[in-house]
Amino acid sequence: FWGPLKRAKQAGRNMSLQEVIRLEVETHRFNLEQENEQKIQLALDQVTAMGPFNIQKRFYELEIERMDGTERDLERVSSFFLDTYKDNLKLAPQAKWIKALELIRGREPKIIDST
Repeated sequence: FWGPLKRAKQAGRNMSLQEVIRLEVETHRFNLEQENEQKIQLALDQVTAMGPFNIQKRFYELEIERMDGTERDLERVSSFFLDTYKDNLKLAPQAKWIKALELIRGREPKIIDST
């Protein structure tokens, strides 16, 4: 074992060590309105994940949420972003912390084919 890791394991009475990551999330929200009704809300999250040994990874999430709009409104807005930014957007259903942990470990998060 590496010295600091050995000391940490001894201090923890040889219990299994758990990975710890920290997330900083900066959110920007935009409301799409029609006739003074909030139909759809867009949330753009900039997520910075910090892991052991000063490893940092950054990713972005775009969340589209139906407010007073219809399912059709939601489909139209989602389709717009998927069509316009198809080379840069990927559907990844996991929670932020799971995506962050995968990136910190050097792996790509699970992606859903949007076609």
